[in-house]
Amino acid sequence: MSDYQLEALEGRVLLSATVTFAPPVIYPSGQPAHNLAFGDFTGNGLPSIAVTDPENNTVTILLNQGNGNFVPGTPISIQDPLQVAAGNFLGNGKTDLVVVTDILPKRAPNLAGGAKTVDGLVLFVGNGNGTFTRAATYRVIQGNRRIVVGDFNGDGLDDIALSTPHAVGVLINTGDGTFAPEVRYHVTKDAISCMALGDFNGDGIPDIVVGLPGQMGVRVLLGNGNGTFAVRRTSQLGVAPVALAVGDFNNDGKQDVAAVSGNFRQGVFIRLGNGNGTFSKVPLLTGAGAFLESITAADFSGDGDDDLAVVDFTSTIRLSVGNGDGTFDTSTPIPGAGQTAFAIYSEALTNDGKTDLVVLRNGNVYIYLNTTQSPI
Repeated sequence: MSDYQLEALEGRVLLSATVTFAPPVIYPSGQPAHNLAFGDFTGNGLPSIAVTDPENNTVTILLNQGNGNFVPGTPISIQDPLQVAAGNFLGNGKTDLVVVTDILPKRAPNLAGGAKTVDGLVLFVGNGNGTFTRAATYRVIQGNRRIVVGDFNGDGLDDIALSTPHAVGVLINTGDGTFAPEVRYHVTKDAISCMALGDFNGDGIPDIVVGLPGQMGVRVLLGNGNGTFAVRRTSQLGVAPVALAVGDFNNDGKQDVAAVSGNFRQGVFIRLGNGNGTFSKVPLLTGAGAFLESITAADFSGDGDDDLAVVDFTSTIRLSVGNGDGTFDTSTPIPGAGQTAFAIYSEALTNDGKTDLVVLRNGNVYIYLNTTQSPI
């Protein structure tokens, strides 16, 4: 398997009576890699992967060949890449990338306004063949470098939201691959630990949810459809969130939020959406372990109900199968851990209709292909 390794696990990884994953295939990505993005970089209809590699001043590109197999693409050269996100920024049907770096760009347009401390935001235009061309570079206000991408004003082009020390900064795409100066929405006096996109009032417009460790809760910014947002009140978790996942856990058509704390508090903290940007408290999902680092939500079992997968600091992965009523089966671990994990993701990597798992762990990307048999 050339430079890649197939982790030595016997047979399929059994999670429950119905959910299984193949032993992971490992792809080197460079370290410390804390962030990745999925996108169709070659136009083959399958998601490829971009991974930040600050140690080597590159963004690693892994090109999806089908059947869950990846080959290394041409890496992107950029000094100290910290976050990467994929989007449709030019409207030409090709997937582009934006990369956040703390290397101050020279003579770049300043979208940060009067802020004295800034980061660099660099646009790499996709060529449609797995390669990228460096384009515009911007100065944006420095923060903890969380980034999400979505079409916030309904023009068919993706926009960008970045977390700053106390706010979310929104950069609206002007239509030619450039962005308007960021508009900031104050959400906390402390810090933002994580961000995710959702539709929390069912209007079809992307909203943003942020984790607020200082307030031990989450807060939603409801999209107005014109690129602006309305900040809702904080919903308490009772714990400081380090990662969020969005899904409909009780099948009521309203999006919910699940959070993990990153400390000794065992379990996943779930809040069911009320359909207006606020949430109702439900009992703690226990058995998911302590010191959880990351969480993702998807229908891994294929029964139409959202499930949850988490990873802790020892790289133990646990999956809890959703019952469709806001409750979950007892979580079951995936064996084969042993190194530090930074993040877990869910993505359909093949055309078999199943959602797979991807884990960033100690300078490698671990691909767990879903081998679950379809429900009868």
